[in-house]
Parts: sequence; structure tokens; C-alpha cells
Amino acid sequence: MSANLSTKEGQGGNNRRTKAQLQKALKQAHEALDDREAEIAALQQELAQAQATIKTLNRQLQELQETLQERSSAIEAEQTSTGASKEGVEQRIAELERENEELRSALSQFKETEAPLQEAVPAAKATFRIDLYPRQGNYQGKIEHLQSKDRKVFSGVNREAIFDFVSGHLPALENDPEDYSSSRDASTPVAVAVAPPYTKPQFAGLPRICDFQIVPLDQGKPVSVLRREQPFHVHLTLDLTEIEAERSLLFDYRISLYAKNLETGQSMVIGQMQDRVPSSNQYQIDAQFPGLQVGSYRIEAMVNFSLLNGEPTPVAAFQESNLIHVY
Repeated sequence: MSANLSTKEGQGGNNRRTKAQLQKALKQAHEALDDREAEIAALQQELAQAQATIKTLNRQLQELQETLQERSSAIEAEQTSTGASKEGVEQRIAELERENEELRSALSQFKETEAPLQEAVPAAKATFRIDLYPRQGNYQGKIEHLQSKDRKVFSGVNREAIFDFVSGHLPALENDPEDYSSSRDASTPVAVAVAPPYTKPQFAGLPRICDFQIVPLDQGKPVSVLRREQPFHVHLTLDLTEIEAERSLLFDYRISLYAKNLETGQSMVIGQMQDRVPSSNQYQIDAQFPGLQVGSYRIEAMVNFSLLNGEPTPVAAFQESNLIHVY
């Protein structure tokens, strides 16, 4: 009897130990499950971040593809415009060649009719050439009758010598058979205008336009893409280093800015500036302009100079910007 009780007590103790072990194992399993759930949550968060990154990259890729497509279209439009312009130039050249041929034919016919007329009226006009040379405070002169090649030299502005020579070579008038020189009053003055010799200024070298940039008003760096009607600045540098001429001869410079639409081939003036030639060799120019309509453009700059008397000079410069796309 006592042995049976001992056996039952031993079995009860074993059951209690087994239950404690099971509870401990269950607790460990719950802890392991919590760890796995935490890892799964972290992985899900990383997956969400990766999906967001992929979405952003896809959007950027789409934008790049759209930009590439727009630029490809602009390049195709520019090539088409260039081809059309080339055809127009070739057509215009052909027209000018035809006009030149017609002018040559008309000139040939005129020469054929001019010779008989000159033979019929050999003395219908008298042409003279007067040369005056400054010599030691006075003038030495020479007059020539171009038809007969007769010449006469004189000192100073000798009105009498000039008048006598001209009178002696004038053709006779049909309604006045008398010699014109016989009715001349020797005291009648003859006005001879003597202009001082003029030497046209010489220029060497050309100005340059550099640092040509298009900068939006709301940004501080140059761009090649603008929004529709987005105001912008044109920055450029006028470099006069290579011009070899007295700066006092140059009166002012004039800059004209054009926007050339590459799709239509038309250019429009977007601004003009005029100022005195700067004393420095390099001059920074900044101009603000309203925005452009949708299209592909090149901004062109033309610079011209003039003398103090307003006479234009051969000094000029031209430059165009990179391709500007307006969307």
C-alpha cells in the first residue's frame, strides 16, 4: 500500500515538472514568434520604402523619357526647318541667277545702242576733273578735260585759270553760235569748293560675344528649358580686346536680340540696347525679357558700331544661344 502511494507521488512530481517545462517551452515559442513578427514588420517597412523608391524612380524615368522625346522632336523640327531654309535659299539663288542673266542681256543691248548714240553726239557734254594737292601752305592744282585729255596746271585756287580752261572746252550751243568766252565778264567770280582730304578710319580685329546665358528670374543658374511665358534674363559679355582702333573713333554700340522659332523659322525682336562704347575691354550686359510661347528657340545677339558722325563701321559681332525649349 505504501509502495503504491510512493509511486503515485513520484508520478505527480513528474507531471508537475513536465507541465513547467511545457510552459517554459511555450513561453520561449511565444518570444520567438514575437521576434519573427518584429522581423516581418521591419521587412515590410523596408519593402514599402523600396516600393516608394521604385515609384519615384519610375516617375523620374518617365520625365526623362518625356524630356528626351521633346528634345528629339525639337531636333527634328530644327532639321526640318533647316532643310526648308536650305531649299528656300537655293530657290532664291536660282531666281537671282535668272535675274542676273536678264540684266546681262539688257546691258548687252544697251551697249549696242549706246555706241551709235555716242558717235552721233560726240560733243554733247564736257567732263572735267580738278585735282588739288596741299603744298607748303598752298594748293597745287590740275584740271583735265576728259574727252580731249587736255590738261592745265595752276597754283592756288586760281578761278581765272579754271574758268578759262572750262570755257575753252565747252561745246558750242546751237542757239548761240558766238563763243561763250567772248561774253564772259572777267570779273565774274567762279566758286570752287575745296573739301579737306578725308581719311576713313581703319579697323582691325572683331568684337566677340561670350558667356551667352539664359537665366530665369526665379533661378540663379543658366537653363535650356523654360516654362511658357516665364520671364528670363539674357547675360552676355561684350569682348573688345581684339579690336585695333582708337576708341575715340567709335561712338556707340547697338545690341539687338532676336528669338528665332526653330519650328516656324521666324525671328522676332525681343529687345534692343544702345550705349557708349565702354572704356574697358570687356563689358557685362544683362537684359530682362518677358517669357516666350511654347516652342524651340535660339536667342540671337547682333552688335553694331558707328562713328562719331553716325557712319556705320565694318565692326560687328553675332552670336546665338544654345537650344532653348519652352513647354
